[in-house]
Amino acid sequence: MKKRWNNYLMLAMTFLAFLIIPGCNMESGVPEGSLVVQVQEAMTRNIFESTNTLTGDDMNIKGYKITLIPPGTDRGLEYHREADGSPIVLEALEPGLWELKIAGFNGWNNTTNEVSGDQVAYLKPSSDSSTDQGSVSFTIQRGRITTVSSAEAVLVPVRSSTGDLSIVIDWSALNSVDDQKLYNNPDVRKFPVTQN
Repeated sequence: MKKRWNNYLMLAMTFLAFLIIPGCNMESGVPEGSLVVQVQEAMTRNIFESTNTLTGDDMNIKGYKITLIPPGTDRGLEYHREADGSPIVLEALEPGLWELKIAGFNGWNNTTNEVSGDQVAYLKPSSDSSTDQGSVSFTIQRGRITTVSSAEAVLVPVRSSTGDLSIVIDWSALNSVDDQKLYNNPDVRKFPVTQN
C-alpha cells in the first residue's frame, strides 16, 4: 500500500511540476517585448533660412511619426502618436537590435490619427555639423520593457544646412551719445545671445 501511495504522490508532483514551473518564468508565453519612449523637445530655436515660412505656433510639435527599423531589415515600421506629453508605448516588438527615428510635425489629424502639416523637428544628430536626422539603437528582449529615456530621444528643430553667423556692431556712433540716452531709449533693446 505504501508503494502505491508513493507512486500516486510522484505522479501528482510531476503533474504539478508541469503546471507550476512554466508559470514561474515571466517570459514563457510572451514572444515579444515592448518599448517606452520618453521624448524631450529642445527648448531652443535655431535660425532658419529666410525662405522658411514657419514662425510662432507653426514650430510647436503636435504629433510624432515614429519609425522603427526591425532586426535584419532596412524597412521601417511607422507609427503616429499625438504629442500630448505622455510617453510613447509600442508593444509586440520582435526581440533583437532595433533602430528608432522620430519626426515631429506641427499638425495632428484627429480623424485619421496621423501627423499632418510640416515636419519641424527630428532626433538630434550624432554630430552638431550634421543635417541628417539622428537615430537611437536599442535592444528588445523577450517579455521585457525597454525604455528610451528623454536624454536619448531629444528632438531638435529641422535644419537644412549649417554655417556660421557673423555679427558686426559699429560702436563708433556711441562716442558722441550720452550713456543715459542710450539705455533709456525704448528703440534700443537688449537680447540674449546663446550658442547651441
